[in-house]
Amino acid sequence: MKFKKILTAFLLAAFSFSILANSDFDKGVVEYENNNFSKAVVYFKKAAEQGHTFAQFSLGDMYNKGLGVPQDYKQAVAWYRKSAEQGYVSAQLNLGSMYAKGQGVPKDDKQAYIWFSIAAISGDSPAVKIRDIIEKQFSHEELSKAQKEAVVLYEKISANTK
Repeated sequence: MKFKKILTAFLLAAFSFSILANSDFDKGVVEYENNNFSKAVVYFKKAAEQGHTFAQFSLGDMYNKGLGVPQDYKQAVAWYRKSAEQGYVSAQLNLGSMYAKGQGVPKDDKQAYIWFSIAAISGDSPAVKIRDIIEKQFSHEELSKAQKEAVVLYEKISANTK
């Protein structure tokens, strides 16, 4: 009986936590749409810190573009990664782009290839095209290694998002 009460309390807390994250994200969207970017950042950050995938992506975009915050590619990469690791395809695409350009991270075609591959597996057609361009730079051995790493990371992400 005690376990049931603890479980019920935990589930209610988790549900409330989720509602608060969604509420903060929704407030952030309203502020963003009204061009109140600094206020949007505050709400997106609250929701992002609670694990809200779209808020994490949105916060990454704000840092990437310098909207409401000073432009900071390292912060953009950090927030895109959190969202990408939860399976958000646009974040995976943007993270791949950051690696391809060397923004916020050292330029790394292998990491770019891996993130574009993961986005491509999820059906993102621009990711397929970019991945196919990058792979031409690799030797057969390098490509094989990158493909294996992409599969491992994709499976890890898929397992965590079920």
